[in-house]
Amino acid sequence: MDNVGFFLFSLAALLMCYTYALYPFLLQQLYKHRKSRLQESPSQDDMPRVSVLMSVYNEALVLPQKLLALEAQDYSGEFLDIYIGSDASTDQSNAILQEWSAGDSNRHIYLSEGRMGKPGMIDRLADMAIRRRGRGADHIFILTDASVMPEPETISRLARHFGDSRIGLVDAHLVHTGMRKAGISRSENTYITSEVWTKYLEGRLWQLMMGPFGGFFAIRAGLFTRVPSNFLVDDFFLCMQVLRQGAGAISDLEAVCREGVSHELGEEFRRKARISAGNFQNMFFFKDLWWPPITTRAFVLLSHKILRWLGPFWLAGMLLGTILMGTGSNNFYQGLFFFGLFVFFGIPLLHRILRYFGWHLKLLADMHYFLWMHLALLKGFLKYLYGIKSNVWKPTRRDQHPTQ
Repeated sequence: MDNVGFFLFSLAALLMCYTYALYPFLLQQLYKHRKSRLQESPSQDDMPRVSVLMSVYNEALVLPQKLLALEAQDYSGEFLDIYIGSDASTDQSNAILQEWSAGDSNRHIYLSEGRMGKPGMIDRLADMAIRRRGRGADHIFILTDASVMPEPETISRLARHFGDSRIGLVDAHLVHTGMRKAGISRSENTYITSEVWTKYLEGRLWQLMMGPFGGFFAIRAGLFTRVPSNFLVDDFFLCMQVLRQGAGAISDLEAVCREGVSHELGEEFRRKARISAGNFQNMFFFKDLWWPPITTRAFVLLSHKILRWLGPFWLAGMLLGTILMGTGSNNFYQGLFFFGLFVFFGIPLLHRILRYFGWHLKLLADMHYFLWMHLALLKGFLKYLYGIKSNVWKPTRRDQHPTQ
């Protein structure tokens, strides 16, 4: 049994190591030794028409700042329309939007009396924008969240790439602000920073960025498709539909926007569990894009996303492997058994004890965060199995001063 346990442990550990370490390393090596297929699109006098689409639900605390950030964009007002829908907000969001839109023909609002969910609201706003500007190649949508603050040049830097007819979607560079020693913010930022670079390399090498971060990204109006009413992760769905239609997806590190990071473990756990459930929806909906893995697109999707989404099962395999090894007489295997027990149970306990005394060790926090993140993935998988009826959810509470 100890040999079986060692094999199970090794296979699961190898899959985890591949998706989180070896695959990003491979991308970096390819980027160093291979010319990018992506052609930089120069600044053009004939820039596309841009329609910003934003759904809000009780965002009165950040909405004034977001509206100012959109107004401060250096993109020509003649070519920029802003569509904002309030998803039955019960705070001051509706009053703020009504005052903001008064007397300006490029500012459009929709106030829903009942909850529609973010995808449903975006669909409604997209219909409004298409009626006004059409679905031609010179029209792009920018989907954004109220808590994400763009720099003045962000829209221009996203729009410049659409001079390349191969590009269907461009993501902005999301920068987290408000990190603290305590809580999960630093570990979350470490993970997101790694993801930003990995997605950037995928776009530079193959125009196959595996999903935008969702806070601020651009998509051709002609490639925009409706999201199923029960899907929880609309940004990834839209990106996969772009790739399915043969267009490319990239990110622009110069198109910067900022968002305050979450500090509350419970809030972030619920967010990741919801995203996990949505990931499994997308995994099975887009099975044709990753199986069999005989194309570059399938290789990238399997390596970066599918194997990570299945991470809880690899961790379970590692844990089961250590248990099986612990039943044998081999000292090496028994050592791995006790090491595995420490990783799975000792690290979270030790981290909590040290935090109680005010000690914050980043390596320990990152390891605890990694395990905790996969627990959220597992909960999301169970939620997917149980069945998802609606995509209506409440936004995560974050730092309310993302520009600082």
